[in-house]
Amino acid sequence: MGSVSYPIATCAEYALAKPLGFAERLSDAAKLVRRDVSFVSSDIGPGFENFEAASRHWYEHLIDQLNDRPWIRIREITKPVSADEAWTRFVRPICQNGRRWPNPPPPMPTEWRLNITFWRTKSCAL
Repeated sequence: MGSVSYPIATCAEYALAKPLGFAERLSDAAKLVRRDVSFVSSDIGPGFENFEAASRHWYEHLIDQLNDRPWIRIREITKPVSADEAWTRFVRPICQNGRRWPNPPPPMPTEWRLNITFWRTKSCAL
């Protein structure tokens, strides 16, 4: 199995639509665009409730995934939560009714998003 050539772009959307080129290594990517690059993975597009819905939405981009584009995938991530919600998820001992620990909180909500792995040029501001 050969090495994977990843797209070079300023952001994930451009890596998917119109990359500046493709490279297997950091040195090749930097030489091709004549500037520093970093290897990143970024989620793009809307979130979906399940894998099937995300696959239907991104079908035209994923049709080539197995052959030409192994750097594109759909993955499950946790939905963003506010800082207040994040702090409430820490478990503290309660020592009540013969129990030291409370019942675990429910699982965090998730969503399915398209993920692109690419060489990002350093000129891209995030």
